[in-house]
Amino acid sequence: AGDNAISRHDRENAASLRQSGVKADVAEKLARARVFSTKPGNYGIGIVKLVEQSKDADGHTDDLAKLYLNYMNFAFSSEIWGETGTGALQTQLKGNPAVLFSRSSNLYGALDNDDTYQYVGGLNATSRFVNEAAPQFYIHNLRRSGSESVVDMKTWLTTELNARHWNPKWIKGMQNAGYAGAREMFKEIEHLYGFQATSAEQMDGTFWQNTYDVFVKDKYSLKMEEFFEKNNPYAAQWITSRLLEVDRQGSYK
Repeated sequence: AGDNAISRHDRENAASLRQSGVKADVAEKLARARVFSTKPGNYGIGIVKLVEQSKDADGHTDDLAKLYLNYMNFAFSSEIWGETGTGALQTQLKGNPAVLFSRSSNLYGALDNDDTYQYVGGLNATSRFVNEAAPQFYIHNLRRSGSESVVDMKTWLTTELNARHWNPKWIKGMQNAGYAGAREMFKEIEHLYGFQATSAEQMDGTFWQNTYDVFVKDKYSLKMEEFFEKNNPYAAQWITSRLLEVDRQGSYK
């Protein structure tokens, strides 16, 4: 069995799982597992539903972590495949000091869909819940071979927002796409809120102020109000409602 940090950690986890009522042989296999995901055949973990309805707010941020622990509690290894037990993932996350997410796509950013904030943002929220302290949250940038780097999530979001979301060239490209471009603007703001919900310590008030200035106050004089009114007034309604909700919560006034 050996006596090193890893083997000691496995034994501690196995003991904790046995105390939770997990059978001894299963507890040992779960303790040695390193990959956790959803139940085989399942897709999605439901965090997006809570986020889109702002059900993380008003003292309910732990609900996201509890949902994550419920859906991502299935272990995969050479010994087991999709098995679970009470506290399997939670036990593994005890003492976890950092979350690292690798990004290799030049096409998709962190705000293009809800997967990033659901899975890695959800992991951040869950680590914070389990340990009562936020972990360090890093992005491993693998987009260019030979120039790999590790940056904190706040820096990653800031770079992406400046390069795309608040970039007049990007906005004009979205405007050229009509109603679908308006929808994409709205969706990216919703996904930004996903990080507010799961990883508030990585957010900055200027993210919301700049979003308001660009899309509502039209700081670049791109005739935003006219564009939305003609192509997709509902997208504008959603954008302003999200900004009002951020203000109501006190995330940023």
